[in-house]
Amino acid sequence: MLNTFGPDKTIWGSEWPVVNLAADYKTWCAATHALTGTLSKEAQLL
Repeated sequence: MLNTFGPDKTIWGSEWPVVNLAADYKTWCAATHALTGTLSKEAQLL
C-alpha cells in the first residue's frame, strides 16, 4: 500500500485489543517498524 499510495495517503489503524489474540504488543510494534522503518522520518510522522 505504501508503494502504491505513498505515506501521505496511507493511515495506520489496528483492531487493538483484538489483535492481541494473534500476537503480543511487542510483536505488533516490531511488525509496524518493519513496514515503516525504511521511510524517512518526515514520512513516518505523516
